Amino acid sequence: MFPNWALLLPIFGLFAYSSAQSRCKFICEADWQTRVEPTDGKTYGYKVFFKSALNFFEAQRICRDNCAEVATIHSRDEYDFVFLTFRDLLDQCQTNASVCPIRDPNPDFNRILNSFWLGMHRIQQYTSICQGCSVDSEIVYVNSDGTPYNFGTYNGTIGEHEDIGLPWIIILADRAVLEDCTQLLDSETGKWNDIPCHYQQAAVVCKRDCASFCQAQVPPITTTEATTTILSPGGQPGGPGLPGPNGPNGADATTSAPDNGNN
Repeated sequence: MFPNWALLLPIFGLFAYSSAQSRCKFICEADWQTRVEPTDGKTYGYKVFFKSALNFFEAQRICRDNCAEVATIHSRDEYDFVFLTFRDLLDQCQTNASVCPIRDPNPDFNRILNSFWLGMHRIQQYTSICQGCSVDSEIVYVNSDGTPYNFGTYNGTIGEHEDIGLPWIIILADRAVLEDCTQLLDSETGKWNDIPCHYQQAAVVCKRDCASFCQAQVPPITTTEATTTILSPGGQPGGPGLPGPNGPNGADATTSAPDNGNN
């Protein structure tokens, strides 16, 4: 008795897809600065992407188009790595028009315009927008990549940073402007600043798991089993259970590779 190949081929195709995934070497390219995170043993890559007049949502799109997310920071060690890696680049952006061409005559505002987006947000509700109005005491901090918020570097004192629970206290909130996004602002101290998400910055720091992959990085997979055409009951190619051309996770922005991409 012959097996029902219409039922078995989807399984073979999925096996071939998984095997090809595990054999692929997914790494951060040479222009990504890498660091091993001791808490999970993974290697993460960091890179600054420049584009004048970039709001947070455009910055997020740039990172995701490069299989990454807007960088989120989870420890003092990670903060020190990111800051020391990119501080010279930040300083050049804020002082050299050939690096970041959009300038403002006000030095403070010029520095704000020529800073780097980070991935931390705060969600705060106001009872009204008025002078002297009360502020809701419930503030929620989130990271745009979905990781838990557990680190902040702003405490209002130049030259200091610490992993305190809330980097902005309630009374610092601007009642007229919702400053819910975060920028790496100060090239001297590494201090962060809260800023409206629709404001435009010069660049964004992106971060990615170097053992992950996205749709654009998955190479073509060719197997004799998976390329066999199966006719559905109506006589058309197809059939339930077949993996799509990009695999079961092909639509994800980033997905962890099997075995951390080491096989």
